[in-house]
Amino acid sequence: MSKRLTMTDDEAMHVVGYTNPSGRYKFSDESAFKLAVEKRRLFREKGVFDKHCAERGINKDDVSIYWDKTQEFSVLVRPKASVDDLTPEYIEDIISGIKFDYKQLSSTISTSNEILRVIITDVHIGMETDSTGYGMFSEIWNEEEAFRRLDVVISECSRIKRNFKEVHVIDLGDYLDGWNGQTTRGGHNLPQNLSNRKAFDLCVIVKIEL
Repeated sequence: MSKRLTMTDDEAMHVVGYTNPSGRYKFSDESAFKLAVEKRRLFREKGVFDKHCAERGINKDDVSIYWDKTQEFSVLVRPKASVDDLTPEYIEDIISGIKFDYKQLSSTISTSNEILRVIITDVHIGMETDSTGYGMFSEIWNEEEAFRRLDVVISECSRIKRNFKEVHVIDLGDYLDGWNGQTTRGGHNLPQNLSNRKAFDLCVIVKIEL
């Protein structure tokens, strides 16, 4: 059974890509109809948002976050967000899902004066080592390799373990290779083999495992 949806010309161009003089658009598929309704709703909300900013002299391009409040819901909206943005909500979701394996500290006071220092540097999570095929350092560097090298560090620590007074884990920097395909401070492009979110996830997991 087909369904029809009423739309203005602007809405129709956004939803279906053409206009109909009657302003009525026919959908024979239920899923296509529901998708059209949702796209029309989002387009209308954008129009209300644009009008609201114009009436108050606000540059809509400067708005990075706002609350959309109705009688039923209060929704935090990020107009420029993409599926790869590292939002506070995403970080909270990732952190809350981590199961920490807490170790009970020994009550025995160490009499040793030895300190174990585990030093890591230039991990460059997310780095694409050979995007052109002519790289000087074309070894594979991905999630699997990161965990393999982590195992090497942990195994070496286990091999030499004894009653150390203290254990220092020291990261000298460049743990993350880039952000949005550039250096983390911006400036020039860096080939990446992980999205922002996947790079963040891997950074967190590796540090926790260590």
